[in-house]
Amino acid sequence: MALAQAIKKNFNLTQIYLSSNNIPDEGIQYIAEALQDNVILTDLFISYNDLSENGGLDMCQSLSNKSKLKILGLSNCQLSSEAVRALAPAIEQNTVLKEL
Repeated sequence: MALAQAIKKNFNLTQIYLSSNNIPDEGIQYIAEALQDNVILTDLFISYNDLSENGGLDMCQSLSNKSKLKILGLSNCQLSSEAVRALAPAIEQNTVLKEL
């Protein structure tokens, strides 16, 4: 996905708003992977995207790695109970995240 590659190589943008974009699971997976290499992005808003369980878990995994996100907007993403449970350890491991 071109957007994920842009996020991965981004050295300028600190905020990205992708809310209400009907991003499919594959796109969320690519974005989550790109976050692992991006040390500039601090705010990511993906609210109102209908994330499946896999998409939610992918985002949780990206939080527990070296992500520099301070704000992750996930409102109204229809996260599964398993994805919500996975958020707790991801948040514990992430020392940068301030707002979810």
